[in-house]
Amino acid sequence: MNHLPLISHTRADAIVARHRGEPIHASRFIADVRAVAAALPPGVHVLNACSDRYAFAVTLAAAMLDHRITLLPSTYTPEAVERLKDFAPDTFCVADGDNDGIPLRTVRYPIALPWEAAGTSGMAGTTGVAGSGPEPKAASPSGSESETRSVSDAGTDFDVPQIHVDRVVAYVFTSGSTGVPVPHAKRWGHLVHCVLVAKAALELDTSRTHTLIGTVPPQHMFGFESTILLALLGGEAFDTGRPFYPADIVEAIASAPEPRVLVTTPVHLRSLLIGIDAQTTLPHLDLVLSATAPLSTDLATQAEQRFTGPLKEIYGSTETGQIATRRTAVDDSWLLMPGIRLEWQNGQAWASEGHIETATPLGDLLEPRGVPDATGHVQRFALTGRTADMVNIAGKRTSIGYLNHQIASIAGVVDAGFYMPDDEQPGIVTRLAAFAVAPGLSASSLMAALRERIEPAFLPRPLVLVDALPRNDTGKLVRATLKSLYDQHVRAHRPPAAAAGAVVHAAAHDGSDDPGSGTDIPALASGTVASAQGAGTQPTGSSSESERAADAEAGARIVLPIDASHPAYAGHFPGRPVLPGVVLLDAALSAIGDATGVPLSARELASAKFLSPVVPGETLTLEQRTTASGAIEFTIRAADRVVARGTVAS
Repeated sequence: MNHLPLISHTRADAIVARHRGEPIHASRFIADVRAVAAALPPGVHVLNACSDRYAFAVTLAAAMLDHRITLLPSTYTPEAVERLKDFAPDTFCVADGDNDGIPLRTVRYPIALPWEAAGTSGMAGTTGVAGSGPEPKAASPSGSESETRSVSDAGTDFDVPQIHVDRVVAYVFTSGSTGVPVPHAKRWGHLVHCVLVAKAALELDTSRTHTLIGTVPPQHMFGFESTILLALLGGEAFDTGRPFYPADIVEAIASAPEPRVLVTTPVHLRSLLIGIDAQTTLPHLDLVLSATAPLSTDLATQAEQRFTGPLKEIYGSTETGQIATRRTAVDDSWLLMPGIRLEWQNGQAWASEGHIETATPLGDLLEPRGVPDATGHVQRFALTGRTADMVNIAGKRTSIGYLNHQIASIAGVVDAGFYMPDDEQPGIVTRLAAFAVAPGLSASSLMAALRERIEPAFLPRPLVLVDALPRNDTGKLVRATLKSLYDQHVRAHRPPAAAAGAVVHAAAHDGSDDPGSGTDIPALASGTVASAQGAGTQPTGSSSESERAADAEAGARIVLPIDASHPAYAGHFPGRPVLPGVVLLDAALSAIGDATGVPLSARELASAKFLSPVVPGETLTLEQRTTASGAIEFTIRAADRVVARGTVAS
């Protein structure tokens, strides 16, 4: 079989997607794909930045139909996009809204979305180009790689495009240790095989069409495989949105008919269960599908009880795709998907066979479990940790080598090193720390430069300026040394006992001037410390515990400086911007860290509730109170309106 269909739906009236519960049929999807393919500008490589899941799926399929290749980088930072252009100079961007300043030739998604098209009754009608004029003629695939197949449904014919199994349809990028993103080719045949094997492993009822509701973006590998490809190739339907707030997620689930699957991450899942009152009955889910980030047994059990359905985790990587599953509430070991083999070489696990094109080393520490089969391979394994260089924060992966390269490439940085603390806990986001020798740079300017290069999830909290880094005789900065520096930093910035009611101006919403940004580390500390407002410097040690206590007694109010131009507004949501809860929490936790002087990794967010949406231009303030137990209770307001409440554990 040299060709495989673009979608597995064989009926024109089959449901491919849903928008607020309303169906979008396969005939409409294929028509939209052809219209978009005909409207794409010159260029083989496409950066698909569409935030709407339907627009993303149509653009992806249109690129395949017209012999284009979709590029899926791990981030859209200017540095990453420049490297992307080095890889494929003809790259252009397709976006369904503001492209968030991506420095590429950009075209708007060229046709009306089904629910926007004027004069349509329902969502299964014919497509129309945004604006007026006749529907464009579908592009005729060139060459012999693409064919079409006529599928009949009660007298209605529609052609399902066929894609050659060896066609490279996408490049997914990982952050290489040299700073240059590493492309991984995804061939159509291997993607189809991966998705079909994953569907079988998830034990989805093949007689019914599941609606996949995703809190993860379609551009990231997990969202790409588990919402877009699982729907198109597995005969399921995807929800077009990307709900974030707990109430929005519950509404999206409730609007879809059963059976329903929630595709999410442990961070999103924890926020959802905290944000919805325990007495509230949640809509039934046939499956909760989670990325590995990690996920605790307690959280998995709670999710199964609240949604009255099983929760399964997916294990995999950008390089290998999905390779294993487990039901976390009842089993701590992972079951390999059919056809996948694991082998251990010098203690490192390598995955091969099945849909994996070449044997690939895995970035985590795995241990074989169970009895080997007749070929000498085990079918189960335990995930015991990560290799020293890999970092997984809130479901996003990168390497310490890549982060070190990015910070060292900033003008003015003489030496630097990132450190991931050992205190990773299930359900809690552990933050990176970084130490830098950067004479003449403030912590705030260094953090601003880092924002241009790396994902916000990987920004260091804290960022500590030092006079020198103690490399060994071979020039290496060993992890034990960084741990010693980090431990000294934590000890030097324990929260003051008298911090009740402490409020100061927050440095920045994303931790650009986190506590101790240039702090007192014996014999190593720089003489530069970023002020709480990020303006100017002061002598080492002047931001003392006594001064923080004085600030607390003065009763200053925390102001969270989240600007109306914050990039999160552009994609959340186009046409109806609201501040993502993760950005709001990040600002609050950074402010609390500034007030207490304790790195965020030393604190646990015990609870958080989002009560009201925040729109651009609103001034946000934070009030906090330290309880007798040492926990910190906080309230975020927009004027007099309470928008969120939470507690940081002691």
